[in-house]
Amino acid sequence: MKPNFILFIFILTSFSFCTNEKIKNDDKKKISKKNATTNTKQLFGLWSVNCNPAERNIDIKESSVVISMETNQYYITLKELKREKNKIYYQYEKMSGLGAQDYDSPAYSNNETVCTIEIVNDELLKFSWLGLYDKELKERFEKENPFNQYEKTVSLKKCSD
Repeated sequence: MKPNFILFIFILTSFSFCTNEKIKNDDKKKISKKNATTNTKQLFGLWSVNCNPAERNIDIKESSVVISMETNQYYITLKELKREKNKIYYQYEKMSGLGAQDYDSPAYSNNETVCTIEIVNDELLKFSWLGLYDKELKERFEKENPFNQYEKTVSLKKCSD
């Protein structure tokens, strides 16, 4: 009778271990799916490195992004080019503001990707800057990331409205 009892305990603990591992794996899948399927409307609003009002930020709207290049001086508006899973590609649309006339050119309006935004979750984005593209010169310029000139990709946090 003792060997049957020991066998019963072994089977019971093995079943419990397998069930716990399955639950852990299911939880990981749910978290991963949640991060990958973030509701687009939850992305709308201001994002920046530290959410300091004096620093550069981006304002995500329905199908565009506005980058505050110099607060109250000029802004770059980008429009959505395409979307793949949790990554959005943007192209140049226009510049506006007091200092925009010094930089804006029709040569910048093209279908080249100027930045990508990778959605990590509802509170964190990865912003990668490629630079503006001049279709007449066939080259990129302003290649430094507006948030950190030494990094191509920076993390942006969602700021409270």
